[in-house]
Amino acid sequence: MKKLWVLIYIAAMTFLFGYAKAMVCPVVSPSPEGSELSVGKYVSVDFERISATVSDNKVEIKWSTLKETNNKQFEIQRSLDGLTFKTIALLFTLEDSYEIKHYTFIDELKGVEEKQLAYRIKQVDTVEVSSYSIVVSASR
Repeated sequence: MKKLWVLIYIAAMTFLFGYAKAMVCPVVSPSPEGSELSVGKYVSVDFERISATVSDNKVEIKWSTLKETNNKQFEIQRSLDGLTFKTIALLFTLEDSYEIKHYTFIDELKGVEEKQLAYRIKQVDTVEVSSYSIVVSASR
């Protein structure tokens, strides 16, 4: 059922905005690097890492979580100036997890002319408390 909701949302985002590709790949092997920036006392998600890589005029955003409890969704956010972020896609994740999970999103860059871009992941839990990943940049 979870995969069905994700697929329905991805189809809607593709129809509305012309871009939205995401996939969830659960993996149980730990990875050595990690960083996190969170807001509030209770954090539903422990971010492990985030990266943004440019290839073929697209940006591949990857992030990992160490655990997810009461997580509702991830918002993939992009900034054209490094200050103001706008949500470009949502990924719903309605299951708790105590294993490392890896996520990937492809930003198709439709209508984006800027060469320097910044990305972050906003996590929203079931009681609307949010936390943010670190900001990563991508140059094309």
